[in-house]
Amino acid sequence: DKQKLKGVAYLKNGVLIDNGISEPVDLKRLFKADFSVINFDYYLNKDFSFLVLTTRGCPYNCTYCANSLYSSYRERPIEFVVDEIIELSKRGVKKIAFSDDIFTLNKKRTIELCEALSKIKSMPEWYCQTRADCLDKEIFEALKKANCNLVMIGVESVDKKVLGKVNKRVGKEHYEKVIEISKEVGLPVHLFIISFLPGETKESLNKIESFLKNNQPVNFSIAVATPLPGSKLWEE
Repeated sequence: DKQKLKGVAYLKNGVLIDNGISEPVDLKRLFKADFSVINFDYYLNKDFSFLVLTTRGCPYNCTYCANSLYSSYRERPIEFVVDEIIELSKRGVKKIAFSDDIFTLNKKRTIELCEALSKIKSMPEWYCQTRADCLDKEIFEALKKANCNLVMIGVESVDKKVLGKVNKRVGKEHYEKVIEISKEVGLPVHLFIISFLPGETKESLNKIESFLKNNQPVNFSIAVATPLPGSKLWEE
């Protein structure tokens, strides 16, 4: 009944009816995906990375991120994730992208999940995204053992003032350490950088350039700050 269902908005006689925001879904109650309805051959021929979700939400509140609207962090049972990947593997999937906001937020769970993934026969190669302060050598080693081939990290800036303005709560020293560990373990990182955030100056941009030259990450990409609807940056 759309008149009672939270998360639904609709027009009634030209008037907008908004039922309000729905409650976060309990990931333990989600049903298994029916992969029989998907034409896997089409995607496999496109060199496609299949998306798999192990958690939802993010407890941080970076001002440029629209995901701050959904801060409730929830974990999907590891056995559900493993069953899904086994099913994908049986259907010929060779590449997976974990779409969690912060894949390694819970260190204990991350290591348990990686241990379970490492035991899957024909485990697809995969990549994930996370924060620099949610990584250490033990996690890097667990990721690599589980057939991870890339870790993507949001750096945004290395200038303290800029990071402070966007409430990033992580800094240059974390990024440098992560790059060092990634080279030691042999698991590359991709750094996401955002230029022209609030407080950006020529000096802060030059710091990014120097940081990249001095630390030589395997890969990085630079985007321009965009106020996303719902984010604090949009409101500002």
